[in-house]
Amino acid sequence: MRIQSERSPWGDAIRRNFSDSRTRTVITIIPRIVGAIAAIAAAKKANRVFEVRRQAAAQKAAREYEVLQRRRAHEQKAVALLDKLLAEQEAEVRLRSLANTLREGNGDNSRMELFLQWLDRRLLETGATNSPAALEKRLAEAGLFDPDEDT
Repeated sequence: MRIQSERSPWGDAIRRNFSDSRTRTVITIIPRIVGAIAAIAAAKKANRVFEVRRQAAAQKAAREYEVLQRRRAHEQKAVALLDKLLAEQEAEVRLRSLANTLREGNGDNSRMELFLQWLDRRLLETGATNSPAALEKRLAEAGLFDPDEDT
C-alpha cells in the first residue's frame, strides 16, 4: 500500500509484512500491526481524496478546453462570414461603378440599355442580400451572435 500525493504519485510504502521481525511474539508486534493497519486506512482515505481532487481538476480542464474550442469555432465562422460579406460588398461597389461608367457613355444603344436594366436588377438583388434583415437571417442560419449565447 502506498500513499499517493501531488508531489509523489507512487507515494511512500507502508509496511505490510512483519515476518522479518526479530521477535516472534505476537503480543510485542501488535502495536506495530495496529499502527500499520491505521496507516493503511489513512493511506486509502488519502488516496481517495487525492483521486477525487485529480478527477475534479481533470473535469474542470476538460470543460475549459471545450469552452475554448467553442469560442475558436465561433470566431472562425464569424471571420468566414465577414470575409464573405466584404467580398459581396466589394462586388456590389464594383457593379455600381461599372453601371455609372456605362450610363455616362451610353448613347441610344438598345443592347446597352437592356444590359444596364439587367445590371440594375442584379444590384437590387445584391442590395437585398446585404440588408440588415438579410444579414440577421444569415447570422441566424450560421448560428452566430445569438444574444442568449455566452460566447
